[in-house]
Amino acid sequence: FVPGKLTYNLQMNWPPHITVATVVQKQDRFLFVEERDKDTGLLVFNQPAGHLEPNETIFDAAVRETLEETGHKVALTSIVGMYHYASTNNQTIYHRICFRAEVLELTDHALDSDITAAHWLGYNEIAAKPLRSPLVLTCLNDALNRPPIELEFLQHLSPSLMVVAHNFFCAIDDFIELSLPRLTQSIHKHSPVA
Repeated sequence: FVPGKLTYNLQMNWPPHITVATVVQKQDRFLFVEERDKDTGLLVFNQPAGHLEPNETIFDAAVRETLEETGHKVALTSIVGMYHYASTNNQTIYHRICFRAEVLELTDHALDSDITAAHWLGYNEIAAKPLRSPLVLTCLNDALNRPPIELEFLQHLSPSLMVVAHNFFCAIDDFIELSLPRLTQSIHKHSPVA
């Protein structure tokens, strides 16, 4: 494996899916979900994880997915890593941002319909289970062996600033669209006739 090199040669779906996951540890056990894989139909194990939804930050998505899949309200403490995974099951590319998190409280929030159960498992237990993807054990190993990355490493642009920028560029487009015919007309009017 060479960092930065793609190790597959398949026609993959585009664009990539942006996903989040949390590694939640309590002493020597980790919070995992048992779920049915939509592509294979098999029961598999995964960190609490899911897709980024419209109008939420990456941080919000990670906290929300953990609550929806396990009933645990968590606080993110650091970034484990960022991962590019090309699934051969569905020819989809996933960009996963994985966080370390700590439990604030267990709620009575109903689990997502595709989650069979949430479990606290030791490392050897999870390593022996059928896993959703290679990302599961990679993220767990990285959380255990790599130094944490500060949450500030990941920057979120304010939606209001993005709206201002969008409006600014739209105004420039409008200006060019309105001005270009007059500018072209003016150039033709003042250019010497051959």
